[in-house]
Amino acid sequence: MTESENPCCVFFEQHAQHLKKVELLQQSGHAYEWEGCSASKHSPGPVQSIEHVLRLVINPIHVDPETGGLKPSAVTDVKDKGCSVERLAHTTMEDSIARGRQVAISKNDATPSGPARSICGVANLSVDDIRKIKVGDNARAFCIFDTALESNPAHADVCQVISPRGQEARSARSQLLALAEKGLQSLQ
Repeated sequence: MTESENPCCVFFEQHAQHLKKVELLQQSGHAYEWEGCSASKHSPGPVQSIEHVLRLVINPIHVDPETGGLKPSAVTDVKDKGCSVERLAHTTMEDSIARGRQVAISKNDATPSGPARSICGVANLSVDDIRKIKVGDNARAFCIFDTALESNPAHADVCQVISPRGQEARSARSQLLALAEKGLQSLQ
């Protein structure tokens, strides 16, 4: 299948910068079938269930200052733009952290009056465990797409494929947050 014949790749290319692309993905009705396709022309291949992914933990955005635990914001991107993760099958934890630190420096430079961002940890998540999160009528809550970037072929996105609102959606995100907490490794 060529890139032009791959509707998943076409969708993710067209909506790469769209802040509500996950809602558009839900409306497409093709999330589950597209998960087995490449979502990027830079892709090393679809994300496999045996893989592990890393979610970078950014202070102060993802960390509760009182408890030191993760805030729901660590995973809420799943419902709109996609929750960025890195595939450990295609990168190392060290390289992922280094890329994250560079992004944090760039954002800090761009908004010097805002709170200083720093990478304070990583959440190591099993793709299989993410895919096992189900709600309602035993429907899978999340799909993981290989949204590789030219500068980072390990990039992927976790997307909520059930409605973004309601109790089931909140329950699914809570389960994902619990997985992230379980796989959390502090860097400080």
